[in-house]
Amino acid sequence: MKHTILVPPAVALSLVGSWVIPQRSSMAVAESECARLQSTITAAEVSSTTRPDPLERRRKIIEWTQLGNQFQSNPMMSSGTASIGALPDQRVAMRFYQRMEAMTADEIIATLDEIASLNLPPKVRENLEWTLLDAMGRKDPAAALGLLERRGMMKSYVYQNLVSSTLQAWAQKDSSAAGAWFDEQIAAGTFDSKTLDGVSSSRRSLESAFIRILLGSSPEAAARRLAALPENQRGDVMSMYEMTVVPEENHVAHAALIRAQVPQKDQAETIASQVPFLVKRGDYSAATAYLDQISATPVERATSALIAIRDMVPINSNSSKLSREDFDALRKWVGSQSPESVDQVTVEALAKGANGDYKIKFAAAADLAIEYSAQNGNDEVLAGFLTSGAARRNKAVARDLAAKISDETRRAEILNFLK
Repeated sequence: MKHTILVPPAVALSLVGSWVIPQRSSMAVAESECARLQSTITAAEVSSTTRPDPLERRRKIIEWTQLGNQFQSNPMMSSGTASIGALPDQRVAMRFYQRMEAMTADEIIATLDEIASLNLPPKVRENLEWTLLDAMGRKDPAAALGLLERRGMMKSYVYQNLVSSTLQAWAQKDSSAAGAWFDEQIAAGTFDSKTLDGVSSSRRSLESAFIRILLGSSPEAAARRLAALPENQRGDVMSMYEMTVVPEENHVAHAALIRAQVPQKDQAETIASQVPFLVKRGDYSAATAYLDQISATPVERATSALIAIRDMVPINSNSSKLSREDFDALRKWVGSQSPESVDQVTVEALAKGANGDYKIKFAAAADLAIEYSAQNGNDEVLAGFLTSGAARRNKAVARDLAAKISDETRRAEILNFLK
């Protein structure tokens, strides 16, 4: 009769493995090693002559449940975190992490097998599996991806970020092997979309991360990957979150790839997507260096100026609100990149910040709009500000301000907007 061997958690997590799988970058080798391990486990199960005590099994379930509650599987993070509810014991969590770091891939697999054999609460099992697979991905990404695939976890949204980080780790070690595995999964339909538009967000995210890595090692391979995607998806892939931290040494290759393969109507915005991450509290020097490095066109600079206001942060770190200092710095920088865009960008920044008093009080933003218009000798900034969503939310004050518009026709249009 076949019996199941259940290894206590404490033992499973502290074992010095009797089976050692040398780390491999080839998926085929990893699968072969896993098959060999499974044969060993099966032989051990057959040789067993005792059935686990039900009380012992219950004790293990309690232990694993307590440990599983220390973590929360989270597709937006690279490692398990404390679960919502009672505060976890940080010492227990730290010991678990330390033990995982010392475990071999074989021991992690054996621990996952034990967890799967117990009737644990679904969320607890998910937390433990995610945390263990995350550790395995750092040790042997090829084997971890193979395990995710064999256990049917590839399509679960819970593991999307884990798949992405593990594939990236593998690509850093061996981009050819990782790329071959990724292409096999695409051909097998692993990342096929079920949405009406046919766009697979998980594949786009993975492609974005993969291309970012290839830009540094093989721009030609990066170009081939991008070319394999539908043209209308390339701009998104080249500006997704995974592509926001393109290393400086790859900026030129990144821009060249965008100009060569992204539809022209999307090129400027895709290139400009790097800019918000280069602006630091009113310091636009890194953004300027980026645009100069890639020889940005006037259209690309104008678009970058507009996108730069997306996440404006006060120069004064002790304040949560934007001030004249911030808008003056913005206008000065825009004037150096796209002089004809200064007023438009100012209007957009004031309106965005004042909408719901999010980053600047409406009254303070209105004062700046009046002042900038006076400096220019025209009504452009004030008129633009008074036709924004922020003005519509403050109609009474905005209608009074409209009296300052000198052009009667423009004033009438603004008043009509503010009805």
